[in-house]
Amino acid sequence: MTKADNEVTVRRVKGSEIYRVVDLIIQAFSMEISIIGLDVRRLRGMARLYRMLSHFYPVIDALGVDFETILVAVADEEVVGEIHLVPHGKRLWSLDSAAVDSRFRGRGIYRKLLTEAVRYIFKRHGERIVTSLWTTNIAPVKVTNELKFEILEKKELLCLEDIHASFPETKRGIYVRSAEEVDAKEICKMCSRLYPGRDETCRAVLDDFSESLLKRLRNRMTQSNSRKWIMKLNDEIIGYAKVTYTSSEEAANLEYFYVLPLEGSSDHIGIFLDEILAFLHCHNVVKATVSVNGEWKDVIREFERRRFRSVASIYEMERCSDNIP
Repeated sequence: MTKADNEVTVRRVKGSEIYRVVDLIIQAFSMEISIIGLDVRRLRGMARLYRMLSHFYPVIDALGVDFETILVAVADEEVVGEIHLVPHGKRLWSLDSAAVDSRFRGRGIYRKLLTEAVRYIFKRHGERIVTSLWTTNIAPVKVTNELKFEILEKKELLCLEDIHASFPETKRGIYVRSAEEVDAKEICKMCSRLYPGRDETCRAVLDDFSESLLKRLRNRMTQSNSRKWIMKLNDEIIGYAKVTYTSSEEAANLEYFYVLPLEGSSDHIGIFLDEILAFLHCHNVVKATVSVNGEWKDVIREFERRRFRSVASIYEMERCSDNIP
């Protein structure tokens, strides 16, 4: 390979390049895909949506609307890397994926992609950027840290391979029901108790209750479903969970599983988790994954009691606009 680093440029993806981006993601995240059993046909379905939407980028830019986008690294007219940028409200953005062609790794392309992503977001007045990296991805973690991202927490990725029918226990004063939009503010207060000073957690929850048109279109085209629950103790919300699921071939993902650490919280965690597993079993979903704060030992213990096993550790990282020199 003879391409020099300075011959690699970073720009927004073109519609004709979307399928190449999907191929990069499949190549770069093969281990993650094998764990969750992802049907790559759904990725290609998502690619069709993004290809269609790419035609409207000039209009979106003219209106000044914050919108999901993909930046690509290009060498000699070939896409060799990508990074996916997603806004959550006006101030918070996430980097949902970053992939570099294996032939071009070690040439600083990830650094270029991340640098341009940060510039793109702050130019649009984003204030905080969050991303997740497996701890075993030593080089990307190092580069991300060098670009002023800080580690917020270390999570354990837990996986359950075979969901069996469960019969949730009951406890006086405890009940679980579907979460509704009217619950959002109280859920945010609960999250603030779990994560003092972590506004991005609250914003992500609020974002769940006001899904964008793009998110609804994406879910429909990829046949993705979701369900949200709250758990109450004497009329106070003490737990919130959200799961996304598609088919029996793929693992359901518990995007959020929060329970306040109160007296008897182990019982609360077990009751809440059993309700979710019973729901998944009824929908013929046999696998599940969840990322849990590594310091939440009681939560991890209850998951392990239900045969979840740790498969990886993940850093949650953040950069704030105040960090710009």
